[in-house]
Amino acid sequence: MHTQHYDIIVSGAGPTGLMLANELSRFGVNFLLLDKKAGPTTESRALVVQARSMEIYEQMGLSDEVEQEGRPATGISLYKKGKPVASVFLGKMGEKISPFPYAMIYEQNKNEDLLYRHLESGGNTVHWNTECTNIIEKDGLYFLDAVQDGTIPARYSCRYLVACDGGKSLVRDFAGMPFNGGTYENVFFVADTHARTAGLSPDMLSLFLTREAITMLLPMKGVERIRLLGALPKKYYHRDDIQFEEIAGEVKKNMQVPVEFYDTQWYSTYKLHYKKVDHFNKGNIFFAGDAAHVHSPAGGQGMNTGLQDAYNLGWKLSLVVKGKASAPLLNSYHEERNPVAEQLLKTTDRLFTVMTNSNNFFAFVKLFVVPRVLPMVNKFKRLRTAWFKGISQTQVNYHT
Repeated sequence: MHTQHYDIIVSGAGPTGLMLANELSRFGVNFLLLDKKAGPTTESRALVVQARSMEIYEQMGLSDEVEQEGRPATGISLYKKGKPVASVFLGKMGEKISPFPYAMIYEQNKNEDLLYRHLESGGNTVHWNTECTNIIEKDGLYFLDAVQDGTIPARYSCRYLVACDGGKSLVRDFAGMPFNGGTYENVFFVADTHARTAGLSPDMLSLFLTREAITMLLPMKGVERIRLLGALPKKYYHRDDIQFEEIAGEVKKNMQVPVEFYDTQWYSTYKLHYKKVDHFNKGNIFFAGDAAHVHSPAGGQGMNTGLQDAYNLGWKLSLVVKGKASAPLLNSYHEERNPVAEQLLKTTDRLFTVMTNSNNFFAFVKLFVVPRVLPMVNKFKRLRTAWFKGISQTQVNYHT
């Protein structure tokens, strides 16, 4: 079997892999991007594009399309017993920090489609329907056995291999890189649906707090389109076939505001994990996105962190491959991105614990402390600045 050689192979064409491929394409590097899917995902999945990612899209000439096709969320409102109890406004905080002082609601499938089209406009593409089945290392190269379209065998080789293939990464398993962490006990639901509501701002993220649960409503592009996130009632934990219509009554009960759901387009239940690799590379194998770190969606930073991993790694790999920089430059990828992932896991875990734990202490913090403290963000400039920089990821730097 003929072996096709590339300088770099990227496994996984989600947002992280597509971002990395666009960077490699920009530098004219000989690379291969492969994915077992038939094309970009059609499910919305991750939803928020933060300001730092918007700044990257601006550098790529893509931010105008994201702003046109997305929907900015300008703040967060908390509700308790159906009444608004606190709000915080992103626009006022970030107007002098970033040209994108909001959280952009722009679904993962739209991000993937945007990046895929941009990749093709640069003369490159994705090897879809190509599943890697085995990896071996020999003479400083990595050899990948793959199957195309379910039956056609193929073999590729590369000098550098990048795992962008998600939380169950085959490349990471081959490398023997530990992926330490755990799994939260709760089961969660996500639904892309439509809602007729009364009194809710169409431009704000709405969080509905009860002792036992938290429900989040995010506005999406389109008339009455919303994303709902929340904890699945425990009585449904044993069910794998649960449908949104069966829990809609429970969701309404938790929200305690007048709302009617209709035309649900996507619904799923899932467990959440908090895990991270020990090191962002092992030899010439690198890990990015969910292959490097997974965590709760608190803060809406997961997809963004993967995009920024790829943007950080892309130019470094390119310059080394093209002989413009020496190999030790690649060490800075772990040095710069690992602290970001570590901090992200800590903060999302703390926030997630407060919002989902129903014991007396955390229930008190969620229902009484958070609604009192959150409005203070609007009043104090330093607090506003710190809060926006943390949420938007514009505080990420490598000064050290």
